[in-house]
Amino acid sequence: MSTLVDRVVPTRLGVDVRRLVAATWLVQLTDGLALAAGPLAVASLTQAPFLVALAVALHRLPVLLLGPYAALLADLVNRRLLVVAADAARAGVLLVLATLLALGAAPVALLLAATLALGLLETVADSARTPVLPMLVDDPIARDAVGARLDAGFVAGTQLAGPVLGALLFALGPPVPFLAQAVLLGMAVVVFSRLPLRGPSRGPAPASVQRPVRAGLRRIAVDPALSGLFLVGLAAQVAWAAGWSLLVLYAAGQLGLGEVGFGLLVAVGAAGGMTGVALRPLLDRATRGVPALTPVHLLLGGLALEALGHLALGQLHTPWLAASTLALLGAVGFVSSDLARGRRRARTSTDGTADVVAAATATLGLAATVVGCLLGGVLAEVGGIAAAYTGGGVLLATALILLGRRCAAL
Repeated sequence: MSTLVDRVVPTRLGVDVRRLVAATWLVQLTDGLALAAGPLAVASLTQAPFLVALAVALHRLPVLLLGPYAALLADLVNRRLLVVAADAARAGVLLVLATLLALGAAPVALLLAATLALGLLETVADSARTPVLPMLVDDPIARDAVGARLDAGFVAGTQLAGPVLGALLFALGPPVPFLAQAVLLGMAVVVFSRLPLRGPSRGPAPASVQRPVRAGLRRIAVDPALSGLFLVGLAAQVAWAAGWSLLVLYAAGQLGLGEVGFGLLVAVGAAGGMTGVALRPLLDRATRGVPALTPVHLLLGGLALEALGHLALGQLHTPWLAASTLALLGAVGFVSSDLARGRRRARTSTDGTADVVAAATATLGLAATVVGCLLGGVLAEVGGIAAAYTGGGVLLATALILLGRRCAAL
């Protein structure tokens, strides 16, 4: 076991880096459990689509509204104490939630409030934890090596193993995955508390943490091609969130799957995204000698596939076909978003606005996620679960028409 650990995180990186990696992996696995356990818990108490979608929206709302301020707070205080306090509070909320679920005394309103609280604490902890690696590792090569291990933990823990394990634990009993999350977070707190981080990492606050977003929006507004890419990206995010927020009801009601089946669907969608990561450079090489296949044409083709995929999900009732479609959407979605990022960089690299445009895109993307969840819940309440996926497909088709009209400018 010691040899395996040394290979994954070599001793030459230092004991503090190994502690950071271990603590981060524990948190990433916790987040993966939550991806399945949270929706399953809400769906076990209510079949109302809007409430199920609302739970997902509430979890993302704090990072949208408070993300920049949480990062600012992390810069002004001791990061170690902030991470320990926030993650310990998360563990406490999870313990209370597990207890109430075991007693059958957890109403939907309480679960929604707990989801919002957990999202807030997660935002604070992640904002303080993310910049710790550069504080511990000066060498860029070693930093990249550690970053790759943290990324691997996110893929393995949060996206693949975590949702499946969370669903398996929920099948044993609703309180079990929440208790497991509390234990994992408690272990992460103990490990992270031993890192030698002292004092704040910078001085006074800037005049406005929202200034880059406003500048980015002004830059986008005066460029028709850039605004087209921006609006299409928001449409894609809304469509994805509308379906994602209701996946637990879709898995049970339309596909006839149980808890574990839902967890597998979540992991399959993530695996599709990773396939897109692997295919992206291959796509570049394959189209390099084909002038007709420009990045814009590939982006239009990707949007068309995404629209068809969402429309198909609204009609499918076979689990393996739905899972294959989710994987396809994950792969195409990554490739399309990466192509859009490339076009944005190409249009903003010469005037120095790339960073502010990226900030505006990220912030409005988070807003689109929240809006998409709520829209999916409303559509499902009116027309059934399939309506959320069909509505996403229609929205993407509309975005495809909009981008097609601005194709020449791109």
